[in-house]
Amino acid sequence: MTALELNVDRAMSNFLQGHGAGAVVPRLVRPGQPVRVALVAADAHVRQVIAQELSADSRTELVAHASTVRGGRGLLGGAFDVLLVDLGLPDGNGLELVADLKAGSSNAVAVVMSTADDDAQALQALCMGAAGWVVRTAWLCSFSQVVLQVASGGAAMTHSLARQLLHSLQAPRTAARIETIQGRDGLTGRETQVLRMVAGGLSSRAISEQLAISADTVNAHVKSIYRKLGVHNRAQVVRAATRLGLLE
Repeated sequence: MTALELNVDRAMSNFLQGHGAGAVVPRLVRPGQPVRVALVAADAHVRQVIAQELSADSRTELVAHASTVRGGRGLLGGAFDVLLVDLGLPDGNGLELVADLKAGSSNAVAVVMSTADDDAQALQALCMGAAGWVVRTAWLCSFSQVVLQVASGGAAMTHSLARQLLHSLQAPRTAARIETIQGRDGLTGRETQVLRMVAGGLSSRAISEQLAISADTVNAHVKSIYRKLGVHNRAQVVRAATRLGLLE
């Protein structure tokens, strides 16, 4: 197994043991106190359903909610133990909030909610430090149980998605494939920066602001990255960045 493959396998192993991107997930259960939840979901009905389920369990408590990435950022400074966040939000990607949460000093953990299993997006989420990935349309999904599980130091993921990820990580990779992913021409330092940010879920606008360059320049770097790595979409970028060890 190559060093690149080990990076991916280590991320998966850490996740299944209740870790995120190599960092131990703390136990957040406070004796006699409910687990505090911050919820970021675009749909008002979804927020209401989750709020009702959490309030019906004395062990969980919804303390804040928002419907956008911007609103979610306003919640990150508050007191909560678990962040439940939609993958798709009106003004961006929920993984942006996962990255912001991990970059801060909070011990809170994040669980990403999606409407479907997606191994590339799930791998991206766990490599960024998420403690769970759940499909909120699944009839067996219990948000209170998910919250309690990750707050106790565990991880949350559907069995089918775990199998898909394990199969993907264990699939043999040839030297030619690794060479293709690394890119025959090689990435420049700036392209490597942009690749990390794209794989981290940041928009072109967010990348341009962080790097103090124009959105057109960001898009030019992205096109060059796609060409050099032989990829065609964000999901493939995530896989390439993971195999290159850029999401650690």
